[in-house]
Amino acid sequence: MKVEESNITNNIYATHLAVKKDYLGWNATKGFEWIMLVQTSFGNRFEIDDEFRAAFLNAELSDLRTEEGFSTGDYTIRFISNNLVSNFKVPVRPASYEIYATTIDESAGTLTIYKPMNDDNRCSVSTPITINVCKQTPKKTLFGKKDTTPYYEINVPKIYPYVDGSIYYVFPANGGREYKYPIVEKMLGKTIKVIERNGAGPTFKSSNNGYQIEQKGV
Repeated sequence: MKVEESNITNNIYATHLAVKKDYLGWNATKGFEWIMLVQTSFGNRFEIDDEFRAAFLNAELSDLRTEEGFSTGDYTIRFISNNLVSNFKVPVRPASYEIYATTIDESAGTLTIYKPMNDDNRCSVSTPITINVCKQTPKKTLFGKKDTTPYYEINVPKIYPYVDGSIYYVFPANGGREYKYPIVEKMLGKTIKVIERNGAGPTFKSSNNGYQIEQKGV
C-alpha cells in the first residue's frame, strides 16, 4: 500500500487530541472512514519517513484493522473507525500519541494521511508512580552489638513496560558528588532495604519525563 500525504480540509480532519483519565478523545469530521492513531515513546514525534512508507508497501487492509496495531521502528500504528465516538482507552503509559484523518483507496492501493496545520493532534500521557518509603530503626540487643543504623523499607510498584534505571534514588550530596542508585525491573513490586546515608533517607527521581514520582512516608 502506497502512502500519500495531504493537508487537512474543511471536510476531512482529526484534531484536539486530549487525555481524560484513561481515555483519549478528539474531534473529527464525517468526511473520512479511519482515524490513524500513532503511539511512540514519551516525548517523541511521528514522521512519515522512508521506514514508515516501506512498512506499508506489503500491508493488506486487514493488517491495519487489528486492535493491537502493528509496529514499525518506534511507532505502533492503530486504525480506528471514525464513528465520531472518540473514546479510546489509553493502551500504554507513558507514551506520546498523535491522530490523523486517513482515507484508504483499496482499488488504487493507497493510504492518504491528512496532516494538520498545528499540534492539536498530539498529546503525551504520563504515568503516576507512588513509591512508599518507611523508616526503620533497629533496636540494640541486650548483650550483642547490633548495627543500629536506621534504614528504609522501599516499595516501587510494578511497571510495564519498564527500562532499568528509569527510576533511581539519591542521597544528600553532603558537599560531594550526588550518586544515582538505579531501580531495576527485578526490584519492582518487592520490599527492598536501603541504609540511611548522611543522616537522611533516599529521594526518588526519574530519568523518564513520562513518570510522575510521588514519594510517600518520608
